[in-house]
Amino acid sequence: MSFHRPAIAILAGLLVAGCGNATARSAERFCGELAAHTTEIRTPPSSPDQIPAFITLFSKMGEVAPLDVQSDWEAIYGSLKTANTVNVAD
Repeated sequence: MSFHRPAIAILAGLLVAGCGNATARSAERFCGELAAHTTEIRTPPSSPDQIPAFITLFSKMGEVAPLDVQSDWEAIYGSLKTANTVNVAD
């Protein structure tokens, strides 16, 4: 029985480590997501109720952005979040 405990612990550790990178950053994945969401990215929201979904899309894209573009993407995402807090009537 004592032999199985270390083996199970190692196996569990490997499974957790393998699942920990669910949003892998790669150019291929990022470009694939860009291609899949080209219309949404190029078309700004036409009404206020569409803004949260637009910002969420940019957030999710930032999770898979390769390190080469991550800071640029986060700047765009941050700008969108900030713009969403602006009171246009003010």
